[in-house]
Amino acid sequence: LQKAMYKNGLLLNMIYDVQNLQVKQKLFLRIEEGLSPKLTAIIEDGIKQKQFSVSYIPTAIDYILTILEFLSLALYQRTSPRILTSRIRMAEKLIESTLSSKDKSIHIYTNANR
Repeated sequence: LQKAMYKNGLLLNMIYDVQNLQVKQKLFLRIEEGLSPKLTAIIEDGIKQKQFSVSYIPTAIDYILTILEFLSLALYQRTSPRILTSRIRMAEKLIESTLSSKDKSIHIYTNANR
């Protein structure tokens, strides 16, 4: 998430500008294409180790990517560190729920919450 703050949020400002919606869609498609195989491997490994219980991995990945997109919006809006930390905690709980994992087993790290 920290890399998205390039040049004091310039990258996110460009992505979320109404005139650049097509760029945003393409960027998130590329992110999805890049992260999906990695997330699939992580989820499959978690299922084998009985850490996760997921009935359909592609749906879980869609939910996780949607949660991460929500966090990127918080960065774009230049959310205060306190509120961003709260959103990160909510995202962790949502991802835990998506994966049916133990409470407090998922951690998202940024400079805001280190």
